Amino acid sequence: MAGDTNELKKIAITGAAGSLGDAIIKQLLKHLPDVNILGLDVSTPKRKRNSSRLTYVKRDVRDKAIQGDF
Repeated sequence: MAGDTNELKKIAITGAAGSLGDAIIKQLLKHLPDVNILGLDVSTPKRKRNSSRLTYVKRDVRDKAIQGDF
């Protein structure tokens, strides 16, 4: 339900398989416990972080088929 204080926020990180994307995801998981993260990249991440709040999706953000999801 919108406005529910128990609802987790959602953040999409593009370039999640790269060094910078991985570093951002690491910090978000560490410092923002009320956030779910969607990691998007055309490549498979070399390091997959083990968290129920993180989902990796192998897609290109330029793909028009997924742009409506955001």
